[in-house]
Amino acid sequence: MPLTLLQAYGKLSWARPAYSASYWAVAEQLKATEPDNVQVLEALADKAVQNKNAEALSAGIRYLQEANSYMGDEPHFEGTGATASPGKRAGGAANRPAAGECSRP
Repeated sequence: MPLTLLQAYGKLSWARPAYSASYWAVAEQLKATEPDNVQVLEALADKAVQNKNAEALSAGIRYLQEANSYMGDEPHFEGTGATASPGKRAGGAANRPAAGECSRP
């Protein structure tokens, strides 16, 4: 259930930033139980970069690098959160920025 909440808050937070705090709070909850989940790592990276300082940006990069390591070489269908392998835990909301872009204005 918490992973579903994370997904919902993640999608909502793009249209309504007021949901961002809930998105990040659920990610923090899931960090202990789902430490290798790509969606959790993406949310933690998003939270980290909000501080806009070098340490926070480094933390965000580390989370995204870890998420990338779990995705492997399998195709990731942008915008769907799906991979070629149904057993692979890969995520990403439809409107997530491309690599190298800032997650929030």
